[in-house]
Amino acid sequence: MKFKKIVSYFLLFVFFITNSFPIIALDSSVDGELERNVSEDSKEEKAPVDILSAKACILTNYETGQVLYEKDADEHLKIASITKIMTSLLVVEAIKDGKISLNDMVVASKNAKPAQNESSIWLADGEKMSVRNLLKSVLVHSANDAARTLAEFIAGSEESFVEMMNKKATELGMKNTKFTNASGLDDDENYCSARDVSIMARELLKCNWITNYTKIEKDKLRDGKTDLTNRNKLIITYKGCNGLKTGTDEIAKNCLCATAVRNKIHLCAVALGCDTSDDRWKSCTNLLDYGFNSFQPIKANKKEIEEEKVNVKTGKKEFVSCRLKDENKTYLVKKTEYGKIKKKIKLDDLVEAPVEEGRVIGKINYYIDEDGKNKNKKSQKIIATQDIVADEGVERLSFLYVNGQLWKNFLWGEKFFKS
Repeated sequence: MKFKKIVSYFLLFVFFITNSFPIIALDSSVDGELERNVSEDSKEEKAPVDILSAKACILTNYETGQVLYEKDADEHLKIASITKIMTSLLVVEAIKDGKISLNDMVVASKNAKPAQNESSIWLADGEKMSVRNLLKSVLVHSANDAARTLAEFIAGSEESFVEMMNKKATELGMKNTKFTNASGLDDDENYCSARDVSIMARELLKCNWITNYTKIEKDKLRDGKTDLTNRNKLIITYKGCNGLKTGTDEIAKNCLCATAVRNKIHLCAVALGCDTSDDRWKSCTNLLDYGFNSFQPIKANKKEIEEEKVNVKTGKKEFVSCRLKDENKTYLVKKTEYGKIKKKIKLDDLVEAPVEEGRVIGKINYYIDEDGKNKNKKSQKIIATQDIVADEGVERLSFLYVNGQLWKNFLWGEKFFKS
């Protein structure tokens, strides 16, 4: 019995000594040479697509943001009514936050009155219309007066709404964008880029009901007296197209952000500054065709990740189990490279309790070893990266807990740590 007491108190002493020193943070990122952005690789690639007269374009997997092809994607350009993607995004967020609802009735002000050549639904001063029909008018018919009316309803004035638009653009990492109005009317200081269009489009599409509007071909308002016609002809001519927005004026020329889904692959094509309307349809069609024909999805082996464990310091459990953070997301790889894909799982060697469920504790990286030797890290091209997180929480050891376990061990010979 005396020997057991000595052992028990020695363990207690060791616990407090080791706990008094901070744990050294372990780097769970991939080696620096592997931290190359996919978009950087795509700049070097000559994709076999005919982008016609587009000044700038980009093709992305809008589920993950992965860039599949780009050309001058950061150039500052006019985007005309594609601006309404951001306007619609702020409307959707106001609905999500409970600030407004689709059924709210909005009174149009004299500020909404359209100019003679504007795209509009001819809202009259004092006319009432629901948020639902105004949003539909923005996304289907590209109505400027509906956009201004929604802006005033949400922010009190279009000027205040524009401040919200630019703040949201900054939050989303849209580095080449400045909005000056809610509709996209031409202004010397109003600009965006193809990449930034794809970013705000991806954010809007996180709203799972928005494509119920962007896919509408024709509709009516005011008891059938007003026709709405979708300006995006690809929703009719391109299989799987579910949106998203056109833009046209003399300076911006012909622009299009087209989204489509086939076989669970979600793509977003943006073409800006096309000479003719036909050019924008063909440019986005060719970009989407390139994506669907040339890429296929890769997914992590969930079971393999779940079998991994990470050691825990000063925790009530010796280790924590793992899972993928976004296990349902689809990452894309070229069909010609699919057989060359390798993966690397990198986990923290040790984490300190408490460990919260969902805490990032590692990564899985898919890469291609371009020189075939798997030794030169500079030749390893990253295809996709997914976070690995803790599948459970682990509480930190306390004095009372340790003391209780020691006494159990002393009295009944139970195991000190339980896993």
